[in-house]
Amino acid sequence: MRLARGRPAAAGAIAVTVVAAALTFVALQNAEAATLGSGSYATTAPAGTTGPTGCGSIATNPRQYVTANAPAGAVPTNDWWSSLLFKRTDCAYSTPLEAHPMAFQPSAGGLGVSYTTEAAISGTATGPGEYHFPYTTEFTLGVTGLNAPNTLVDGWTDWTVTPSWSDGARTLKTTIGHGIPFVYARTSGGNAQLTFGGAPAVWSNSGNRVGFTVRGHDYMAYAPTGATWTVSGNAITSTLAGRDYFSVALLPTTTSTPAADRTALANTYGQYAHNHVTGTRVSWGFDQASSTVNATYTFTTTAREGTGSGTVLALYPHQWKNLSGATPIAQTYVSPRGAMKILTGAGAFTTATRFKVYSLRCPPSRTPPAPT
Repeated sequence: MRLARGRPAAAGAIAVTVVAAALTFVALQNAEAATLGSGSYATTAPAGTTGPTGCGSIATNPRQYVTANAPAGAVPTNDWWSSLLFKRTDCAYSTPLEAHPMAFQPSAGGLGVSYTTEAAISGTATGPGEYHFPYTTEFTLGVTGLNAPNTLVDGWTDWTVTPSWSDGARTLKTTIGHGIPFVYARTSGGNAQLTFGGAPAVWSNSGNRVGFTVRGHDYMAYAPTGATWTVSGNAITSTLAGRDYFSVALLPTTTSTPAADRTALANTYGQYAHNHVTGTRVSWGFDQASSTVNATYTFTTTAREGTGSGTVLALYPHQWKNLSGATPIAQTYVSPRGAMKILTGAGAFTTATRFKVYSLRCPPSRTPPAPT
């Protein structure tokens, strides 16, 4: 959910220096091209080049790790979830997937979930430095007994992806995405299960909802109406009352959030917990008169129970700073790109980003005075 922003030039007089350089252009050999306006683009690879390399036959079969349900045609490349498709270092599952505000890492037992709120900075004052929000699994969302040999991709939309697991007896599909503080899950062959590194710290367990805290981060799991959750040892499980769906939400709380406010947020999120996001789409328009780019981000939801619509959205700073026609709630999430503000009950949001035009003025030329 990123929208590129331009950087204006500094105001005032600017001296411009032009440096001439020799440019060498190398034509693509034996590559076919298609025209586009006054230009063209290559439709085949130049002779002597190779495709991407990685696990299995990924160099020649980029659809090696998709299911039969995945969209037909070319697969996306260079996306936040690309390591699910283009497996290189983990040939079975994936490297961490940074969705924001949450991060995820698939494993044999399901989907690892993380929320990192503090940056780790490495390096020295005179050497290279790095800034990371490191991934640490806080719990794993899965199905009792699941032991899948790999994780495949069942589908994707503009900024969501649906990883899929199967061990022949049990299946799990989850939908995750940028700006979505929910994990939406579909299961078969066993009970819904949340597993932890130790006994979970449960702060609420009533009816179809269970709230728990990991590393100071609050979550709420929502089972279907009529279902319950069982806390035992290092796991929380539910039969889902014989149905196949549930969701888990990350709440925008901190260690200083009053218990009543935490409960109120869980109730608000609960209104949309079973409106699973099943599609996302972004569209743009440009208003030349005002030099404004209008971007509309649309979410399609499917009600697994009831007839509700709308969801909970988390916006990056460049989005909420240019938000049009909506007001976020007071709480925010932490992300590597800054605070993410939250809309509840929305099915779409629009940003209006104005791009200003600056004139570059060079100092007037001066003729040296005539010698006297």
